[in-house]
Amino acid sequence: MREFPFGQPPSEENKPSRDCGYRCLYYAAEPDCSYEEFLNLFRFFQPTKTGITFSDVCIVLDYFKKDFSFTQLKEEGLFIVYSGIWLHHEGKKHGHYFIYENGHVLCSTHTSPYYLPLTEVEKRLEAKNIDHAFRCLHIKD
Repeated sequence: MREFPFGQPPSEENKPSRDCGYRCLYYAAEPDCSYEEFLNLFRFFQPTKTGITFSDVCIVLDYFKKDFSFTQLKEEGLFIVYSGIWLHHEGKKHGHYFIYENGHVLCSTHTSPYYLPLTEVEKRLEAKNIDHAFRCLHIKD
C-alpha cells in the first residue's frame, strides 16, 4: 500500500527544504523501505538542499521499473506534477512537486490529501512565463 510522506519541514532562514520531489517519487516508485531509508539512498545529492530534477525523477522511476509517460493532467490516475507557481498563493516563491491522484492533491507541505477538481488545479498551474510552466508524468500501474 502506498503511503505519502507528508510533513515536509518548513523553510529555515528563507531556505526551503527541497525534498518534495523525492517525497512524490517515493510515493510513485513504491520502494520496499521507509521514506528515510529511500532518501538516504540519495544522500550524496543532498536532497533536502538541492531537490531533484524532472529528468532524474524519470531515471529513478525507470530504475524501479515504473511505466510512465509525459502527458496532460487528467482527473483519473496517478500523476507527478512539477510547478513553478503552485505554492505562490502561500507566499512561497519556489517550484514544487506534488501528486495528483484521482482528483486529490498529495502535497508534502500539508498533513493529508485534499480534494481539488481538475479545473481548479489547472487554474493554479497556469503560468505567465516559461520558468513557471508545469510538467506532468502519468505513472501507470
